[in-house]
Amino acid sequence: MFKISEKIFRAYDIRGIYPQEINADLAFRLGYFFQEFLEKSRLLKSISQNKKIRIAVNTDYRASSRILKNKLIEGLLKNNFEVLDLGKSSTPMFYFGIKETKSDFGIMVTASHLSQGHNGFKIFDKDITAISGERIGKFVKLFEGEIKNFSISKHQTIKEIKLLNKYIKFLLKITNFSKKELNILKKLKIAVKDSGGVIKPIFNKLIPRLGLDIKIKSVNKKDSFGVVFDADGDRVYFVNNFGKVISSDIIGSFLTEYFLETRGTNNIIVDERSTKLIREIASKYKSKVTYCQVGHSYFKVKMAKKRAILGIEKASHYYFKDFFYADAGIYAFLSFLKGLVYYQYTLDDVLKKYQKYANLSEQNFAVKNQIKNIKIVTKHFKNKAKKISYLDGITMEFLNWRFNLRPSNTEKFLRLNIEADNKKILQEKFKELKKIIK
Repeated sequence: MFKISEKIFRAYDIRGIYPQEINADLAFRLGYFFQEFLEKSRLLKSISQNKKIRIAVNTDYRASSRILKNKLIEGLLKNNFEVLDLGKSSTPMFYFGIKETKSDFGIMVTASHLSQGHNGFKIFDKDITAISGERIGKFVKLFEGEIKNFSISKHQTIKEIKLLNKYIKFLLKITNFSKKELNILKKLKIAVKDSGGVIKPIFNKLIPRLGLDIKIKSVNKKDSFGVVFDADGDRVYFVNNFGKVISSDIIGSFLTEYFLETRGTNNIIVDERSTKLIREIASKYKSKVTYCQVGHSYFKVKMAKKRAILGIEKASHYYFKDFFYADAGIYAFLSFLKGLVYYQYTLDDVLKKYQKYANLSEQNFAVKNQIKNIKIVTKHFKNKAKKISYLDGITMEFLNWRFNLRPSNTEKFLRLNIEADNKKILQEKFKELKKIIK
């Protein structure tokens, strides 16, 4: 009997080591049993019974992804689906592809930011809401079932769709750079690092259309700044010309101000780890901040529900109403450029204005019992806190500092984010927290 490792079913997707946990047999079974899974999990209730279900499929640039995609498609064709092969792309471009082709579901072969030794599957519905790995994992026995002999109808075809040019046109439309803005931006030298190979083909088409000095390379001191995209292109890190990563709290605060000042009163979605400066900026523009659990599957739903113009996740994911309420690395970068022109800022100007509070990068603590440790920390600080939230782990706010402590969704870690009015308070409180957690 075929056995599937239950640990590959993550909070947001399916991910594991290739080929030990994620392999061609699993890919085939995912496609082969996909219709039965959709029926049993009631994901077909909004689709007409007379309609042929359309499934979009694509991959990132991992060497193993093509093998997995071919076997996945082979399994999908057993179900008489209409299968669209969208080729290779970033995750945001795949979001666009699902919408552009009016697909009912999309399956991307990728392990997101994990190393080349991993692979997996991200699965979305027509609204690009993620179908979580945890939900799929409840049907693990179904996917381990017997494979019966079958033949693919000669009328069954795979339609290949090329989306790159349409995607470039879409990005240019929603950013809508004027000639004046582009002329100002020509003074900048920008380095772009592509960690997974998915960004370079997009920029190769985009750079000539923008006419800017953007090069695919590592940043150096002669550059104005750099941006680094993760392996599937849905998150972006901004770095100075010495390669130092700029906190997403700073970039997120800047984007919040730019969007609210240029678009008017609106909703902003953030996670509990994010700086309170975003909340202060939103209040200045009579706008509301809503907190959300960490993870794109939660953020996209909350963004759509609140019709929020912008979402900021501490891990450098930026979500946009203009981009189907989803996270999009390149659109975040282009929006940042728009903001620089609007305020006539340099990166140094952004740092000076929005680096208001002291904070540390996320700290990870290996623990045996996540819940027990959180309870101990909560008890220690409970009587001193001015505000407490249990939305995502525990978040506590005090007179001059705040922290969020949450369990990892994938590992036996507690993840700590801490912010204070100054570095001295930050170090004191971090030392105190570290002692209690350990």
